[in-house]
Amino acid sequence: MLASSGGSAVSLLEAIRAAFRFDLPGDSQSAEFQRLLAGEAAPRIAEVVCGLAPGHPLFDAVTRDIAAAQRVSR
Repeated sequence: MLASSGGSAVSLLEAIRAAFRFDLPGDSQSAEFQRLLAGEAAPRIAEVVCGLAPGHPLFDAVTRDIAAAQRVSR
C-alpha cells in the first residue's frame, strides 16, 4: 500500500533483503527458503513468497534483490 501510494519503501526493501539472506542451519523454514532460492526463478519467488504480482510497484526491486540473494547463495 505504501509503495502503491508513492511512499518510500526503503526500509521495507532493506528488511526483505535481510530476510533473503537468512540461513540458519538446522532451521526447517530456513532450509525450505534456501531450497526455493536454489530452485525457483526470482520472479516466481517474488510472487509466491512475497505475494507480489508483476506490475506491483515493488515487484522489480524485490525480484532484483532475490536474484542477488540467489547469486550469493550459490
